[in-house]
Amino acid sequence: MYGEISACVFLVFSNAGPEGEEALARWYNEMHGPDAFKGGSFHALHRYRATGPYDARFLAVWEGDYASIDEVRAKMLPGSSGLRDRGRITTNLIVVWSSFNFLAGAEVLDPASPVATLTLVEGGPVDGTGVNAYDYGGVVLYESPDEPATVAARWSGRAAEGVAPHGPYSNIFDHPEDWPPKGQPLTEPWVSHWRPISSLRRSDVQPET
Repeated sequence: MYGEISACVFLVFSNAGPEGEEALARWYNEMHGPDAFKGGSFHALHRYRATGPYDARFLAVWEGDYASIDEVRAKMLPGSSGLRDRGRITTNLIVVWSSFNFLAGAEVLDPASPVATLTLVEGGPVDGTGVNAYDYGGVVLYESPDEPATVAARWSGRAAEGVAPHGPYSNIFDHPEDWPPKGQPLTEPWVSHWRPISSLRRSDVQPET
């Protein structure tokens, strides 16, 4: 993302909990992001706000080095050495859906281009528009320097609008055998547009002393 190509992305669609958006942002930036970077398999976290009335108001895109879902499960399942204390999870985050997606290809035309809109296509393929495009199999992410209204107009009528309807979400703590959740098969592509909120990289986090 932002011109860099990673082996995988972990997408988390969510809403803020009872303490609101600011509490969710603090948790991501001050606790969850730094904790995840310590494990070594994530090196960047990008957060976005939905530009439409989607079921999920926020999207987090984690960039990682995992090569397969088996590697993810070995690292993240309860009891593995790579998982932090469950107490670090918060009621400030209400997950709508999440998925790990592995690199299938990318086209980075301008790695220095500013990103005003991220367009996410689920269940494609749909030929998209954007300066940089990242293909992670079942999802493709397009970065554009144009404002969301302009980007949305280009995509109008080309796919169903919004976050794809995946069905009930199962988390890794309560349902380790059913994680990651399979979701409902998508019969058509869905497209959603997101405005960047913040980015946090492993190099931004000060090591503990």
